[in-house]
Amino acid sequence: MYLIFITISLYITFAKCMLREPEDMPKIRNFEANAPNATKIARECGLPDILIHAWICDPDKVLGLDTDVLAYINHLLNEIYTDTYCTCPLEELCKSKSGKKHGYFMAVAFVETMDIRQLSVTNDPKDAAQKFADKLRTEVWKLGKCKDDVILFFDNETGTFALSVGDHAKHIVTPCVSDYILNEAKELMDRREFEGGLKKIVSSLRDALLGRESSKAANNCDKTKWWHYIVIVLLVSMSTVAILVGCYFIHRLLTHVTSLVKDRKQCNNDDTELDENQDIDEEETADNVNRTQLLDRNNFS
Repeated sequence: MYLIFITISLYITFAKCMLREPEDMPKIRNFEANAPNATKIARECGLPDILIHAWICDPDKVLGLDTDVLAYINHLLNEIYTDTYCTCPLEELCKSKSGKKHGYFMAVAFVETMDIRQLSVTNDPKDAAQKFADKLRTEVWKLGKCKDDVILFFDNETGTFALSVGDHAKHIVTPCVSDYILNEAKELMDRREFEGGLKKIVSSLRDALLGRESSKAANNCDKTKWWHYIVIVLLVSMSTVAILVGCYFIHRLLTHVTSLVKDRKQCNNDDTELDENQDIDEEETADNVNRTQLLDRNNFS
């Protein structure tokens, strides 16, 4: 009896081991379909319980950061929520359930891998990451009340990250600002130095959304805008000058052609008058000859 019990126990243990997923297998493959919301339950996003209201979701434990580092990054994210200005058209959309005013929403999502083939027709990791982030923002988490939310997404397998920005937030976090911030942190993220990379990205986005003059991204893009305006003004000015010069030469050409036509007509008129005068002279000469002949005849008679 004892041997039977041991045999059954060993069989159950062996079966569990066979059915258990390997440790390196991602815990959530279809992340966009059943993404845990870090603002509701921290444990589902791989965070310590101390982070009650978190803006970071790392279910696969990709970050590997200490609690104090996660708490600091979460503090930066929370400053975006509490300190920025709400851009929603209705005032009630700018208040939390407790009645406190809030600003923009920003959250961070890290996964070990994503299904690129399902997300991108061209199997492009950047395209897949962007679609992943957009779906997470618009369909799964839905943090913003009037499209005033920003989601940073990172796929560890491909090293690809993307920003999904709501329409209201795009007034500040323009494509130029997004590209500038992500490019600044790219080297750190490529080396998987997540602490430095996340701090740089979140701090830069916070400064931009707060409208701080120290925001390098906003200042750089503002300069780019001015260059765009200068180029547009120069192009318009050059086009205007070209049109005026063209009109001047066309006017000169038409004037010259008109003058030639007038001269031609004048020449034709002069030739006509000359022919008429010649005809008159010939007629007068003929009359004089006739008169002379008539006189000669009379004298002869």
